[in-house]
Amino acid sequence: ILNRLPQTIDYNKEDFTGILSLENNSIDTKPAAYKTQNTTVSTVKEYTELMAADNSYIPQTAEKEGQTLQLTDVNWAVMGTGLSGDTLVPTEYKATATYSKTISNKVPSSYVTTAIYTGTVSKPEPTTITYTLTYVGTPIKENSTIMEKAEKQAEEEFKKQNEQEIETKESILARTELGLYYKYLFEYIIDNRYLGLYSLKNKCILEIDTIELKYEYKKYNYNMNDKYLMEIAKLYNNVFYEANVWSRVVVSKMLDLKNNICGIENKSIGANIYQKV
Repeated sequence: ILNRLPQTIDYNKEDFTGILSLENNSIDTKPAAYKTQNTTVSTVKEYTELMAADNSYIPQTAEKEGQTLQLTDVNWAVMGTGLSGDTLVPTEYKATATYSKTISNKVPSSYVTTAIYTGTVSKPEPTTITYTLTYVGTPIKENSTIMEKAEKQAEEEFKKQNEQEIETKESILARTELGLYYKYLFEYIIDNRYLGLYSLKNKCILEIDTIELKYEYKKYNYNMNDKYLMEIAKLYNNVFYEANVWSRVVVSKMLDLKNNICGIENKSIGANIYQKV
């Protein structure tokens, strides 16, 4: 088997190449298929001093190699004669008996041999890589710039904002009665990006993203019961500040309460700002 196996083989798969060597201790041969083979076992025995050529004088079986063989043939020979009256007749015989048996065995008809080849393989690395990029979008004019696009987007956003911030006669009068002659109050700047303005008309924060040129209304809900408002009024001594959103929310809630349970008088600063006369 060893002489029929090559000592080395070439490897070439998935761009890997190299030479592999045979591992002699890995060779393994096993039967791949079987066939039936018949074998005949036989033996010959002689029996002498028999008075007649009669098979009944011969044993019908014989033993050999652990197998019981059956009588298959008998040859007779005259070993002695005598006179019977005026006739010469056989008086002694010898028998040569043949015993045989057919044995069936399964023997391999073919074999399969496996072996392991080992070695080092390598794959050449590309010296250059080409990437193809596909851009998807809407064509723009050659003379357009990023700033022009940003200004256009800002203009569209401003139009949307104006639709929500359009003043009416009622909203203007309501604001001027409180002494407020402007639409927005500056609240905060976050991360040098987000600008927070309090809309007096919509009573919420208008947050503007100065980078993406987008805006979003921020609704803050404050659920406060009478007891909580009284504690806040006591804590602040009924003094609140116009520029503070929290102060404006608290005062608005207090003005809506019945029976003036917080004790707000006309001379208090919050009442002078928010209470309608």
